[in-house]
Amino acid sequence: MKSNKTIFWVTMLILIAVVSRFFMFIPNFQPIIGISLLGAAYLQRKYWVFLVPIAAFWLSDVVLNNTVYAAYFPEFSLISYNFIFAALAMILVVLIGKVMLKNKRWSNIWASAIVGGLLFFVVSNLGVWLFSGMYPPNGAGLVACYVAGIPFLQNALLGDLFYTTFLFGAMQLVSSQQFSWSK
Repeated sequence: MKSNKTIFWVTMLILIAVVSRFFMFIPNFQPIIGISLLGAAYLQRKYWVFLVPIAAFWLSDVVLNNTVYAAYFPEFSLISYNFIFAALAMILVVLIGKVMLKNKRWSNIWASAIVGGLLFFVVSNLGVWLFSGMYPPNGAGLVACYVAGIPFLQNALLGDLFYTTFLFGAMQLVSSQQFSWSK
């Protein structure tokens, strides 16, 4: 697929996935990992790989933080500590995707979604521990933060697999590219 066409379709699919955040009915069932991996697999320019997924996620975060979650933000919020850690995790997931998705086999796609989801869990909960004030700033507080996040991990991983499968499957349809099931 031509580069401009690829950029267009990847951007459109990322925007569709990000808009789904506004209709999220299952806690932590989000497109973050899927959009990061799709960008890693298809966007060739280094800055696009990071910019498109993070910018799309940031825009939805601004809207959600100032409407749906406004009770948690006493004034207009452009960037929250949650977003900073989500963006850091997205950068790391993109780097993982660049390595794991050189060969776009479904096994690699799903493995990168799981690895990315687990990495996102570690990074985002680190941010909660550091900045939420909900946990003491010691080892026991960090462990308590991760333990408290475990019930949300299942939905997050299911969302990671769903969105990654949806986005890569849609990309396969629009590009007529077939992903292999094996080497």
